[in-house]
Amino acid sequence: MHVGVDRRPARIRAGQPSPETRDWLQAECRPLIDAIELSVPEKITVGHSEAVSATGVTSEFGLEFPLRYPATVSWSGGPGLAVVRTESEAKSAGRSPKTLAVLDLASGSLTAVRSGTVTLTVSSGDRTASATVGLV
Repeated sequence: MHVGVDRRPARIRAGQPSPETRDWLQAECRPLIDAIELSVPEKITVGHSEAVSATGVTSEFGLEFPLRYPATVSWSGGPGLAVVRTESEAKSAGRSPKTLAVLDLASGSLTAVRSGTVTLTVSSGDRTASATVGLV
C-alpha cells in the first residue's frame, strides 16, 4: 500500500468544503498476486450458459480475492470466443458464424453457441491463466 500526505494542506474554512481541501491524504492499495485460479466448466451444452470467474491468490498473506473491479483484469481467448460487455453485444456476437462461445463480462457467464472448443485467458498484472472449454 502506498500512502501520501500533503505536508501543507489547504486551510479549511468552517462550513465551506472545497475540492482543494480534500486531497491532503491519498492511499493506493495494489495487492501483489502470485497466481490466478480460473474457474470454468469443462464442458457446456450448446444453447446453455455457465458461470466463469477468476481468483487472485497471494501466497505471502494467504489471501484469495475475486479478480474484478477495482483490480485491473483482462479477459481474452482464442478463435471462436467473443468477449462482450453488454447484452446487445452478446446477441450480435452470437449471430456471427465465427463465434463458438460468448463470454459476457457483465454477467460472468460463458454461453455455448456452436460445438467446438474455446480457450479463455485472464490476466492481471504480470500473471495469466488459461483454460479450455468443450462445447457440446
